[in-house]
Amino acid sequence: MAGEWTGKSTGVVAAGLIGSALGAGPVIFYSLPLLMRPITQEFHWGLGDFSVVQGIASITVAIVSPFLGYLTDRWGARAIMLPGILAFGVANFLLSLLNGSLSELYFFWFLIGLSAAFVGPVAYSKVISAWFYRQRGLALGVSIGVGGGVGGALMPLVIGPMIATHGWRAAYWTMSGAIIVIALPVAYFLLFEPAGWRQREKAKLPTDTIGMTAAEARKTRNFWLLTVAQFLGAICVLGVLAHSVNLLTIRGFAPQLGIAVLSATGLTSILGRVVSGFFLDRINSPRVSLIFFVAPLVATLILQHGGSPSIIILGGIVLGLGLGAEAEIVSYFISRYFGLRALAEIYSYTYGIFVIGAGMGPFIFGASYDTNHSYTPILTICEIGMAISIVLMALLGRYTFPAIRELEKAAVAA
Repeated sequence: MAGEWTGKSTGVVAAGLIGSALGAGPVIFYSLPLLMRPITQEFHWGLGDFSVVQGIASITVAIVSPFLGYLTDRWGARAIMLPGILAFGVANFLLSLLNGSLSELYFFWFLIGLSAAFVGPVAYSKVISAWFYRQRGLALGVSIGVGGGVGGALMPLVIGPMIATHGWRAAYWTMSGAIIVIALPVAYFLLFEPAGWRQREKAKLPTDTIGMTAAEARKTRNFWLLTVAQFLGAICVLGVLAHSVNLLTIRGFAPQLGIAVLSATGLTSILGRVVSGFFLDRINSPRVSLIFFVAPLVATLILQHGGSPSIIILGGIVLGLGLGAEAEIVSYFISRYFGLRALAEIYSYTYGIFVIGAGMGPFIFGASYDTNHSYTPILTICEIGMAISIVLMALLGRYTFPAIRELEKAAVAA
């Protein structure tokens, strides 16, 4: 372990942590539930009209991500991330200039999606997986996981009061400034690939440095089990998260409880990410992931039926445990099922499908509520979808590219 956690590799993890904290997940998914009501009220838009923005961004990410994944495998994460972070900050600033035109809203969110494709977990997963093999799960959990959790926990606490005091435009100014002033310099000074990584992959050295092409991966059963499970989970979990404040307000709870739930979700997602990474490094089986896919189903039932603020906050805590673990679980599984040869490109396909689901979820929830004047029908459907995703994850086979320690154990036993 000590050999892996060098000054440079730790710096890469730190860059991933900061970048993930100010990346697409926290900036979009944890701010939008708070921004939805004030923006729609000011411009007299329906929830369905506004919720479609995540769909626009998600489809854009899904289209662009495979191309960026291909480039990341060949050029490295640094060449992709630096211009992407700058573009993401500028795109968030443009949202502060909205003037009531839906076409303008949708165009700005197209730019959000285009830039978000650069700052998602794909490039970070590639470079961190290149630095770590024995402690890969922990490294992914700390960087992508803890970073996303910290961002998710802090975003409502910073953005909520700011919206109440200075308005929703100030929230976009703040997010844009933090991305450009904090995340961009950190990536510039700390994000580097390990020396010789291109030569090692071209040489196809044993274990982690050899793997399938994207075309080969797409022909496997495990690829589609992962992709469909993640897609269903994204629709349901992100739909619940985006509408959580409105759901609780309609149920008669104070808006402050919704902010507390969002913060609890973001905070406990940190624990979920670290714990999942710890067990991924120590249990050579995909079954370790099941508890983190069960958690969102339990949380949704609590948010839908819980009768007291303390129980509702418990639902946010449980939701965070599952939401926090999912990103690095999938990226870790891709490295173990398909190797590192084309990790970024392969992950970009599953991530693209994930963000489509993430964009569809809030829109489906908003449209369902506008039609039924209730969240009950869509919550019931999503609870069934979550159960299906759990079954799909349980069907995953053994790792194709096990951790080096497992190969060492097998060699000793032989």
